[in-house]
Amino acid sequence: MRNSVSNDTIELSSSEKEDIKKQTYSFGILVEEIESSYDQEILQGIIKTCSDQNTDLFIFVGKAINSPHGYQKQQNQIYKLANSPKLDGLIISTATLGHYIPQEQMKEFISQYNSLPIVTIGNSFPNISGVIIENYNGMRSLLDHLIKDHNKKDIAYISGGKNYDAIERYRAFKDSMHSNGLTINPRLVYEGDFYFISGESAVHSFLRSGENFDTIVAANDSMALAAVFELQRLGFDVPGDFVVTGFDDTAESQYSNPPLTTISQPSNRVGAVAAIKLYKQLFKNEQVGTTCIPSAPVIRESCGCGINTDYCKDTTISHNSINHKEIIDTCMSSFTDITKEIIEELKTFSEKLDVIINQIIENNQEVNKHAIIDLFFISIENTKSNEKVFASWTTIISMCEDYYIRIISKKDARLKIRSVFQEARTMLASLIQKDIANNYYSLLSFNSSSRAINEFLLLSYDLDNLKTTIESFLPNVGIDSAFIALYNNNAEKEGITEDCELFFNMEDGKRSDGEGSFFKTKNILPPTRELKNHSRVLIFEPLFFENEYYGYIAYEHSMKQMVLYGNFTSQICSVLKEHYTYSKKIEIEKELKLTMNNIELINSNLSETITNINETKQKLIETEKLASLGTLVAGIAHEVNTPLGTTLLTASYLAETTKQHVDRYYENKLTKTDFEDYINKNIETGTLILDNLIKASDLITNFKQIAVDQTHFEIRDFNIRLYLNNIIQSLNSLFKKTNHSIAIEDGEDVTITGYPGAFSQVITNLITNALHHAFENDKKGLIRISYHTDDKMVSLSVSDNGVGIPEENLKHIYSPFFTTKKDEGGSGLGLQICYNLITQKMKGTIECQSSVNEGTTFTIRLPRNYTGNT
Repeated sequence: MRNSVSNDTIELSSSEKEDIKKQTYSFGILVEEIESSYDQEILQGIIKTCSDQNTDLFIFVGKAINSPHGYQKQQNQIYKLANSPKLDGLIISTATLGHYIPQEQMKEFISQYNSLPIVTIGNSFPNISGVIIENYNGMRSLLDHLIKDHNKKDIAYISGGKNYDAIERYRAFKDSMHSNGLTINPRLVYEGDFYFISGESAVHSFLRSGENFDTIVAANDSMALAAVFELQRLGFDVPGDFVVTGFDDTAESQYSNPPLTTISQPSNRVGAVAAIKLYKQLFKNEQVGTTCIPSAPVIRESCGCGINTDYCKDTTISHNSINHKEIIDTCMSSFTDITKEIIEELKTFSEKLDVIINQIIENNQEVNKHAIIDLFFISIENTKSNEKVFASWTTIISMCEDYYIRIISKKDARLKIRSVFQEARTMLASLIQKDIANNYYSLLSFNSSSRAINEFLLLSYDLDNLKTTIESFLPNVGIDSAFIALYNNNAEKEGITEDCELFFNMEDGKRSDGEGSFFKTKNILPPTRELKNHSRVLIFEPLFFENEYYGYIAYEHSMKQMVLYGNFTSQICSVLKEHYTYSKKIEIEKELKLTMNNIELINSNLSETITNINETKQKLIETEKLASLGTLVAGIAHEVNTPLGTTLLTASYLAETTKQHVDRYYENKLTKTDFEDYINKNIETGTLILDNLIKASDLITNFKQIAVDQTHFEIRDFNIRLYLNNIIQSLNSLFKKTNHSIAIEDGEDVTITGYPGAFSQVITNLITNALHHAFENDKKGLIRISYHTDDKMVSLSVSDNGVGIPEENLKHIYSPFFTTKKDEGGSGLGLQICYNLITQKMKGTIECQSSVNEGTTFTIRLPRNYTGNT
């Protein structure tokens, strides 16, 4: 169910005020910022209303929810403090807090404070009391003025985002354009966000579009003023080339050049009504509802009004038209904080001016220039205390001038009246100039103090210096009371903690008791500040740096220049960041030093370990080489054993036969036939012995050559075919124990220059590796060796038809100590030795291709003529 929207005036009766004063209320206010005129005027309305009722105000300043700009989103943390049992109610400026989130998300944000009575400003929510500005009719009236009175048709629009105010103002813009038969050009609608920079960006967007436009309507004054300044900077005249209008009627809009045509929303009144509605909820349990505050156009020179009036024609207007008293009433209608003295002064001014002008009209008297100027001077001086009234005198003079010139029939009298009002305008400009000069010197003093604070804070390297600087300089700019609370036990600075430390505490310009004590964060205030003796206004701002949250600072509001609070807070954040960074740096340096000492000790031990590992590795490699040589020795021993055994048996047979024949000879039993048979057998036996000894000699010679090659690795020429045959011959014994076989495919009869020993060890390792790993389950395996040559290289292939190598193991096969058969005595060095000999010793390459159950092929490429100088 939607809230009921009412335009009724909300006030507190005298009896209600007296009853409320007997209570001890504390209100929280959630605002985006306090630097803008819009927020300040709302706050002033709340502050004045609550001050009259002796109510404490806690203002939490935390930027728009989920703002995309810089680190503004992190400032939202401060809003969590408002969920405190110390507060009796909340006023939430949802219009500004909700710049970047939809209505539903804003409602979800508000729901965290359901335990408190709530009044929202700027949006209407079901079952929540609120105050809204009547945006629609004010914007429609302004658009109708531009279209009908100025005949504007090509209108560009700068929106304010997706919050309620922006949506209503844009709806009014669309309806006004459509009702007047005009088409909205999408290229002349810019999505702004109520911030100054949006106005500048919109101007460039419109100009780049190439579309025709002569008017810019902005959803607020900040964007409108930015558009004016940017157009003027680019050399355009406002309103000569472009008309610009805004919405809000901020103080800046009245003093701009030209003064900005805008829509007055009585922000001060909005704040006052919000506070009154919160009182009524608390004191009378009044039903929730939404109160609508009307808005109205304020016509000034930026739309072209008041600068081209023709005063030289004899003309009159009806006395039924608006008169100067109504003009003054219109100008003053939006002010809620005008004192009775100022109201009486304006009433006296109106009556005296009317007497003087009527004497001119009815009695044909001469224009009394001095009387009118004196009247203006006295009235302006007497109303200077109110800034908005003072700024409104420009409008009052212009509109009164226009009114009186139109009702005076005589041309000469009109010209004299015009001269008088021009002089009044000059006099007003002089007064404004003096006021600006006074403000300028005040601002210089303020900036000087602010700069001094900043400089000293930048030099505050530790927290004691920070406290001293704050105590020394804050009272100079009018801040006599403030405290800083730091979150406790928050080493990672991740957010709000349960307890806070009262880090700094200053009251009446001096440090006070309680520093170093702890209190519950939900209480907001330290115990020393909980006793009430007057109505206080405390401004709370978060202390953070990027994503690190340190705590918060609270200022007791006592000065006009609210901009200093945020500026000062930023400097404190920088000092805290410097302190925590430095402290962390010292801590890290200590840890680093300890770590470096440990690393040095570890490095020393590691160096010794690496040396031992390298020695062990080298011994293992040498052992592997010797194991390879041992395989060769075992094979040669087996091969040599056969011819030597045959020779031994034959020689034994020869010795026995010779002895038998000798015995027969001495016994005279040796016949000629026996002797001839002995001679023949002796020849056969000697031949057999000689053949077997030659075979053994060849085997030993080959073994000697291969053994020397493998142990000395000397460069020489060798025939690949013969050398491969010798290697295979030396390994025949390995195959005799298995079902496997080895075959050398005939290749070219080619001699190369290189390391035959390294070549022999590589071939031996590849063959033994295949025998150990390739064949399983008694499968009959075959190892093939083939080679071919080109002009510079020899390519040799060693392949098997075994089980293959899994893909995940292929990238590790050359790694030292990698083996899949450690439990069966595998060292994991065979292939690494092959890789090192081929790539480093022989300057060749080796590649392996393998698939599971499809066998493995090693391809080796070696230089044909390697001299060792490559």
